[in-house]
Amino acid sequence: GSDMHYYRHARTGDFVVTSPLVLGHEIAGEVVKKLMAEEDLEAEAPAEVEKDVEGVNPANIGNVVYGRSSLAPCTGLAVVKMVEATGVAAAGGLRGKVAVVVGASDVVGKPIAVLLMRMDAQVVAEVQAPLVELCRTFHPELRVIAQGETPPPFDVFCPLPSLMHRLDLSVDNVPSRIPYLSADASLATQWRERLAPLGGRMKVGITWAGNPNHFNDQNRSIALQRLLPVLETPKVSFVSLQKELRAGDGEILRGVSAFDPAAELITFADTAALVSQLDLVISVDTSVAHLAGALGKPVWILLPFAVDFRWLANRSDSPWYPTAQLFRQPEFADWEGAVEQLRRRLVATVQS
Repeated sequence: GSDMHYYRHARTGDFVVTSPLVLGHEIAGEVVKKLMAEEDLEAEAPAEVEKDVEGVNPANIGNVVYGRSSLAPCTGLAVVKMVEATGVAAAGGLRGKVAVVVGASDVVGKPIAVLLMRMDAQVVAEVQAPLVELCRTFHPELRVIAQGETPPPFDVFCPLPSLMHRLDLSVDNVPSRIPYLSADASLATQWRERLAPLGGRMKVGITWAGNPNHFNDQNRSIALQRLLPVLETPKVSFVSLQKELRAGDGEILRGVSAFDPAAELITFADTAALVSQLDLVISVDTSVAHLAGALGKPVWILLPFAVDFRWLANRSDSPWYPTAQLFRQPEFADWEGAVEQLRRRLVATVQS
């Protein structure tokens, strides 16, 4: 695109594609600029670069990609190329090194980050500010900083989505030990007391919409009205985990006597504590689904026909979260089909 910057390596013919977004990042930008300063890079016309990747548009791969000879379907390869040059890929190459993992807000990758610690690296994870408190429960030796916070001096850097590629992991050997996040004990006790009036009925948390500003919100979020067949399941107490309600949601929740504590869910730590006291979480593809999976809580995830890459294809389970079950649209935009699958499963679970 017109906002991308293209460079070609004068000696090897490899190319670097980057964007203002990456160059402006406090960590990634400095690394990419260093790469460009140390390597013999020449500006290149976008059309010439795109011809070299045999029809693959670099903009579809990530904000940073590296090289005609090393092109792979993961982000951050320009930075990873620099990481390789420091010897990180070699056995023991991380011993005593400080490694910064950016994009670690994606809780899917937290177990992968711990593999770096097993290589005797000091790992620093940059996450979104609201997640800092919760992510510090992941591992006692993991240093967590908020986006925008100045990182400590570091030796190597890698975007989280590239760690599987760099560590030669696949869906067959991805770390999936759960739980790897934990709820605050005092907050969990408070929620246990709050939920006590619901009695012995099955307690099911539900989230039906993600960030309305997300580029794919219209596909991954569901109108709450469409979930009425599920919400009317007998012998189940539903607990809303939705922080922001959309028009008409409140009336629907009241109509099915759902417990709505949205005003009390200030941080992710609050949500984690509430989730820890539930029997099941039903969610669309949003942060609550990942949170429930990381907490080791049974979670049923409603997915659109065209899914995010993390959920893979043609399977109802997830290698990341052993407690997750996936309910996919059988056809494009067919939420009714996915919801009916989930409803039948819930009825069967209650009856058993």
